[in-house]
Amino acid sequence: KSNLYSALANGQFFLLYQPIFELDTMAVRGVEALLRWRHPTRGIISPDEFIPVLEENGLILGVGAWVLQQACAQAATWHSQGYRVQMSVNVSMRQIASPQLVGDVVEALAASRLDPDTVTLEVTESVLMRDAEATVAHLCRLKDLGVKIAIDDFGSGQSSLTYLRRFPIDEFKIDRSFIGAIDGSRESTALLHTLVELGRTLGLSIVAAITSFSVGKWVPTAGAIARSTRTTGASRTTATARSAEATGAAALTSA
Repeated sequence: KSNLYSALANGQFFLLYQPIFELDTMAVRGVEALLRWRHPTRGIISPDEFIPVLEENGLILGVGAWVLQQACAQAATWHSQGYRVQMSVNVSMRQIASPQLVGDVVEALAASRLDPDTVTLEVTESVLMRDAEATVAHLCRLKDLGVKIAIDDFGSGQSSLTYLRRFPIDEFKIDRSFIGAIDGSRESTALLHTLVELGRTLGLSIVAAITSFSVGKWVPTAGAIARSTRTTGASRTTATARSAEATGAAALTSA
């Protein structure tokens, strides 16, 4: 824990980028910034180990601001090279609750001169439901900046369709537990179809985390469902994969 206090100043944090692909063409349409810690003696440490500690001691505010700065700068570099990708950044419960987040986003956008519409802030479902009324207000202030909002791990908490309509969101990610259970059966296909149809009806993009082992069984099912729910000019199919790790994701864009 004590090493975390100096990790940012010592340049031990770094970002990996998980690319997002169109299912139909496999063209990259965006990336997700993933925070990692290179410990001086233990090597690369999983975010599951250190992010809860950053949350607990409040260091997540400073680290989160750094992540926004780095991710926006990288996106701006890619844009200048002709690769106009969408940059997704995870924000924590403490960041959402802090008035500092709006200022951090403004500063990152200004420093990088990045189009706000090309930035997506991801918030977990549990964070949204912790204090739903206050969260709606916080998210609305962020949306006023022009950025997009996504719900991460959708289906892992207790959110309702009523709140899905109230939250100013543009996208939701299906929880990994749902994707792991997809086996091509009628029941699992029906569940995926329902989630895709929900996104289409609400005008939201849908992203689903997958592993390399489930790509073969998930992508064909997802593609078929997306085509069956497609209306002219209203939806397209996308997929994501993590290049730096053995896991990835798939996405269905309904808007």
